[in-house]
Amino acid sequence: MPPKSLKLIPDDSTQVAQYMRNLVHPMKSVMEELRSIIKAVHPEIQERIKWNAPSYHYKGVDFLTFGTPARKQDEILLVFHHPLIVSISSELLRGNFKDRRLVVMKDKEEVQEYAAELKG
Repeated sequence: MPPKSLKLIPDDSTQVAQYMRNLVHPMKSVMEELRSIIKAVHPEIQERIKWNAPSYHYKGVDFLTFGTPARKQDEILLVFHHPLIVSISSELLRGNFKDRRLVVMKDKEEVQEYAAELKG
């Protein structure tokens, strides 16, 4: 049984799958690749649509949202939004925020190049 302070969030992979089916964007295949990588990290990672984009949580704690920035047609923005992300050192992580870091991906090759780090 989870601690009382931990709010359980339902998985809604069907909602995310529908979002992806309906998405019309030049970076859609990159997003599909990222979705596969994220879901393969751990069997208890769940997904849903939150903040109008695919969002991922582990045991009720949100940690990642990704999508296409409204004004950009040539990149995918991953927002790692968990206070512990700021303690991780990586050339991929951008921004000096107190509770989140950003990753920008430009194509499938870049996603595949950094897949191991994204999983880690």
